[in-house]
Amino acid sequence: MKQIPYLCNDEIDFREKIESFKESLAEMPEYSCILATIYVDSYFQEITPRLVDRLKRLLPDVKIVGGTVSANITAGVINLFGISLTFSVFFKSTVDVIAIPWKDGESARLGKDLLWYIRQLYQPVAVQMISSGYNLDLVPFLRELSNIPEDIAVFGGVVDDGTVSGPGFVFTA
Repeated sequence: MKQIPYLCNDEIDFREKIESFKESLAEMPEYSCILATIYVDSYFQEITPRLVDRLKRLLPDVKIVGGTVSANITAGVINLFGISLTFSVFFKSTVDVIAIPWKDGESARLGKDLLWYIRQLYQPVAVQMISSGYNLDLVPFLRELSNIPEDIAVFGGVVDDGTVSGPGFVFTA
């Protein structure tokens, strides 16, 4: 896997970074999957659907995950403004991106459902979870997910849920 991170200042810069990535991609060996991770601060929240649409038009096969943040870390640098766009290019692995619509009171069932899904995959090695909302009751969900085989890495975090800058969200495409 190879990661290529970009910090974008605006929508035009975002498009230019995608074009730069496409040029880099042409020089890489054959790849199996591309994952784009996008974190936007609240200033760019309204244009996020356009950013995702632009990315899908320029790279139709890319898988996309992301969310809103108060700050982002791009290439090891903390940024308080901008759009973080990181491409992960996989050369042998594949990536599944799924969204789990949250329902209050169903945390344990959602954890069981995700665990079942993971167990159906062929040789899963990692699970990344991104949640929006500090007020979600994740304990039952995580308790169920803790039954995942020990050789599968689980990581992730919580994006800005709006407590700092207005309503936050996560997205996939």
